[in-house]
Amino acid sequence: MASTTVAVNKIRTLQDTAAAYLQWLWSIYKSKSAPVCSVGKDVLIVTRAFPPQITGGVFRPFSLAKYASRAGISVSVVCAEYDKEHHHPAGRELLDALPEHVKVIRINSDLLPSYEAFPRVDGGFCHALEVFKRVLKERGSVGPKIIFATGPPFNSFVAGYFLARYFGSKLVLDYRDEWTECPFHFVRVGKFDRWWEERCLKFADRVIFTTDSQRKHNISRFPDYDQTKCIVIPNGWDTEDAAVDESSIPQCCCHSGRFEIALLGYLGGHNSPDIFLETLASILSRRIDLREKVLIKFVGHKDEEQRLLIERFPYPGVVLNVPPVTKNSANVIMRNSDALLLDNNSNFSRYIPGKLYEYLASKTPIIVCGAGGEIANIVTTLDAGVVITDIELHLEYILDQMLPCKGYKNDSAALDKWLHAHTRENLAKTMCTMFDKL
Repeated sequence: MASTTVAVNKIRTLQDTAAAYLQWLWSIYKSKSAPVCSVGKDVLIVTRAFPPQITGGVFRPFSLAKYASRAGISVSVVCAEYDKEHHHPAGRELLDALPEHVKVIRINSDLLPSYEAFPRVDGGFCHALEVFKRVLKERGSVGPKIIFATGPPFNSFVAGYFLARYFGSKLVLDYRDEWTECPFHFVRVGKFDRWWEERCLKFADRVIFTTDSQRKHNISRFPDYDQTKCIVIPNGWDTEDAAVDESSIPQCCCHSGRFEIALLGYLGGHNSPDIFLETLASILSRRIDLREKVLIKFVGHKDEEQRLLIERFPYPGVVLNVPPVTKNSANVIMRNSDALLLDNNSNFSRYIPGKLYEYLASKTPIIVCGAGGEIANIVTTLDAGVVITDIELHLEYILDQMLPCKGYKNDSAALDKWLHAHTRENLAKTMCTMFDKL
């Protein structure tokens, strides 16, 4: 029975590999065609995740779709299918806020070719080819004026490349993170990724980065494309999502009366709180007084390793594992907390995590674990919290300094000005202005 299953799987892999090559050849042939692109304000967003999925990557393409549509631009989105049984209510809240005339096309690729015999790029080359095929079927002979491809995963750039070549559309690449230069494991780089990244960069009409340090790094690593088409449009926060209703929130969102420190968002190997928890456990082993004064909430999805790390903390009354919550509940937790925790290991030096904008909008002090880079610069400039250079040496001192400041909020004019400049609505307007100039 086992040998039969293996044989069947090998046959399926061979068939899928042959089918994938045929689809690739068809895509190459079709992309040399020259139908017309739309002459009006027409933007197609190519992304992998989109509400009701909830990941850190859905908010930027979602906000662009929402605000560009409100500005009179015809917007459509092509994204991956999602598991209808396991999406989170927070994602449904986002989708319900999307204007009805935004068309969302959801696709999936069933091909599983041999990756020893077929090219592989981050997110799946077959998925990129399927996006190309499906959009051609949906659009016919008239394509969008602008293809806005956002990643990761970066097979969206490959799909955008094929679509822009076929329709003659303008191609905008939006780096929410880095591709082959990404220091984190969630971008899977193989031997074909750099070739495709170079090809997409040279073909694109605009290349967007979320930080200037990422822009400079990309230019230094890819010097052979036109650098003048690179611009920086940062992430931001949504004022419409910032409203708080405390009338019906789960018990985990209520304040305990202790000094509460919260970390919100996905936890994985790239931002593990292992050093923080190890140091905290060492402090609590000799500081019995702090065990009743401090509560740490880890809110959101976690991989198995991080979940076990939290649940096995030797002082369980101090650390709380909170599952994903709605956007409103997350806002309540951020605003009611006494401090918010943010990892800033060396890999984040060119990055500004999306949660930093939400943290700043709550005006709750931020504890940055690690010095240097974009994160520490923003928090220091805005006087929005403390930056711990060495957690093992300084965490206890920081806790002792912050405990008397329970309930403090940063209401400075400098922070208000910065927050206004970084609303997702204003940043979407910047993108729309850029579209008009293409």
